[in-house]
Amino acid sequence: MICKNCGYKNITKAIYCEYCASPFSDEERDIAYNKTVYGKISKLETLKGYVTLEAFTSHPVFRIAVLLIILVFGLLLGRPNGKYMTILQSDEYTVSQNSENGEYYILTEKSEIGVGLYLPKKAEGLKLQKTDGETIEYETAFSDGEEIVLQAEEDSYYLIEANYGSSAESIKVYVLLDN
Repeated sequence: MICKNCGYKNITKAIYCEYCASPFSDEERDIAYNKTVYGKISKLETLKGYVTLEAFTSHPVFRIAVLLIILVFGLLLGRPNGKYMTILQSDEYTVSQNSENGEYYILTEKSEIGVGLYLPKKAEGLKLQKTDGETIEYETAFSDGEEIVLQAEEDSYYLIEANYGSSAESIKVYVLLDN
């Protein structure tokens, strides 16, 4: 680094001139350092950080934001069967749902089947009603995880209700013989 006061050539990291003791400013020392090989390598590393996005992705705020986005999407989309109660598929029967009214239709070759039920959250209680549309033929309560046994009958259907405590949901299920 050359002194502006006396013209003496000093080392790059000098804080003041070795000959006249004139101080160097931080800006002068930075300019001198940037002209060295080490300064040029440092500039290339900074440029590489921007090109590879490392300057952004290594920032703690960016990392926290990415983790929050993953957490939110995981909570919203991470349920394998959605956010509503549904009948699970099985080898013993075929399930289809009417998208207009939400009714489920189970086709089976057996007169009685055990049905798997997906619940999006822990239910305090489950209730099963068999009805012909006008009168309730029978009603029973069962616990989460307990197998639900349904009989194939063309003139009746089942209402399965899940009580979650603060909310409840129900589905209408028809079980039909597949001839």
